[in-house]
Amino acid sequence: MILSNRRIEIIIQEINYWKEHKILPEMYCDFLLALYTKGRDETKISISEKDEKLEFVSILQLTTQFFLLLTAVVLLNMQNVRPSFQTIFLSTALLVIFWLFKLLSKKTNIYFHLSITILLVQLFLITIFLANQYVHFEWIISVVVICNFICWFMIGFKYKLKYLQIIAVILIVFTIFYTFLA
Repeated sequence: MILSNRRIEIIIQEINYWKEHKILPEMYCDFLLALYTKGRDETKISISEKDEKLEFVSILQLTTQFFLLLTAVVLLNMQNVRPSFQTIFLSTALLVIFWLFKLLSKKTNIYFHLSITILLVQLFLITIFLANQYVHFEWIISVVVICNFICWFMIGFKYKLKYLQIIAVILIVFTIFYTFLA
């Protein structure tokens, strides 16, 4: 029975996945790869080219997110810009950053962690900006800050990110101390 080229390609991808994630010993994976590729290593080259393209796209998405965050910070510090324009830009940037985060959240790698950090900082910036624009009570702004950090904790719990949970708890405690001591 002869396997189709597509099936062989899928099998080779699985064996490469097993090898990469150490599901099977490397020696067994090499044997299976040699068996299915008939000694050629062409499929591994094509798979690594796909990985390079995906990594380039991930870097581009992360760069876009970082640029939007940086632009938001600069825009917030400009005094002569209308608050309505700032609100529209911050909201649009948040939506784009969230969309790019969703694209990067399929894999748990460094890009995912950086992306979620940028998203949470952007969310923090927009909520604090809106709270400062429309609410003039310090304690309400402190509640908004604490709610942000509770959101960080819950997202850290959802994605099993211990560092995000720890940072959220530290910032909640710091905000509570700052609110009552100031």
